[in-house]
Amino acid sequence: MRPPAGGCPKPTIRITEWKRVSIALEEVDTPPLNNISNVFERTDEIDSAIGALTNHISTVVKRCSRVVPAEIIGIPKSEKPRDVPARYRPIILLSGLGKIYEKILKTRLSEYLFGKGLIINEKFRFRPKHSCPPQ
Repeated sequence: MRPPAGGCPKPTIRITEWKRVSIALEEVDTPPLNNISNVFERTDEIDSAIGALTNHISTVVKRCSRVVPAEIIGIPKSEKPRDVPARYRPIILLSGLGKIYEKILKTRLSEYLFGKGLIINEKFRFRPKHSCPPQ
């Protein structure tokens, strides 16, 4: 349900243009990442690798303008008259393409982290079927 015609206008918010993001990610130079070793012997090497990865991600984020097409709609609050725009809960509907992209990215990142053993067994956050520590 939408508010009445005289209520609030239907705004459109742009949150990402996927083609621009994809092109920007392809054009990013990655020599700092190529220097990261796969084997670490000391904790300072881990700190160095994390620093290089963090700097790379910061560079990618700065070079990309993330804008995703989205639509805001109002859902009426229960048992309330629908003639006042304040009686609606706003929700944002994202595009299906954005949701698919996020799901693929999450799946690939999870497979990589778990495959390389970078998530240790003592950590319970961000693990499938382990969202909370066992009580």
